[in-house]
Amino acid sequence: MKNFSNKSDFHKFLTDNPESGELIKGMEHNIPYNFPIKGFLQMEWLALSFESYRDQIINVKFSPKTGEIFIADMNNGGHAAQCRILKPYRDTFFTYPGEMISWTTNRAYKLWQADAKNIDNN
Repeated sequence: MKNFSNKSDFHKFLTDNPESGELIKGMEHNIPYNFPIKGFLQMEWLALSFESYRDQIINVKFSPKTGEIFIADMNNGGHAAQCRILKPYRDTFFTYPGEMISWTTNRAYKLWQADAKNIDNN
């Protein structure tokens, strides 16, 4: 897991890793999607602990394949593992950290209580 305790380091990471594709074609921002476990496991965890995130560290998933960042969760309670992802706008991490903290605080509940879209291209 990569930890970013400095805003400029995270900004540089995003600049060095621009979005270069889509894991889900036509994926809408801020909408949960059901996602295959194989794709979930291929992504990397990032931890943000700078500025507003110091008191509430958030963990997000990064796709090295496409440069996309997701709020993500795996639910493996009482059934086969299922995964959900949600793609925020990149600038939200800097402009609205409270929104990101809200999504990631009890993200399992928030992602699994919301209606999710299914995908057909993965």
